[in-house]
Amino acid sequence: MKLDVEKLSLESRNVLRASALLGERSSIPVLLQAGFEAVVLDPLFGSGLLLEDKGSLARFSDPKLVTEEKDRTPWSMKRQSQ
Repeated sequence: MKLDVEKLSLESRNVLRASALLGERSSIPVLLQAGFEAVVLDPLFGSGLLLEDKGSLARFSDPKLVTEEKDRTPWSMKRQSQ
């Protein structure tokens, strides 16, 4: 899983981080309203890092990834999400 994350573009990595800050499940419409483009989500779903859950939700395929991404997220980004 770590290898897949490292291969992501900066934009996709930022979406992954934002999703982690929202929790194990996040609203796809909320991510889009936050300014992320739908095309940036494609690699996350394509690699299996995120899975579609109940139509408009994205959930992490591995719950440990949520913690790992939160740990890697800079303080300033965590602060903005509060």
